[in-house]
Amino acid sequence: MTTIGILGAGQAGSTLARAAIASGYGVVIANSRGPETLKGLIGQSREELIRNLQLAQRAH
Repeated sequence: MTTIGILGAGQAGSTLARAAIASGYGVVIANSRGPETLKGLIGQSREELIRNLQLAQRAH
């Protein structure tokens, strides 16, 4: 599995992380605000991420 690194877990970083995970990549995130701000990304299954991304794409 290819792993990508993302600097920042704000709106853009979180969206990129979700898309990468849904596409089968491993993701490592560097976040200056601390690990507690990553709770929204942790624990979602790949299937949940794919479904959420598809819903978001339809909304735009």
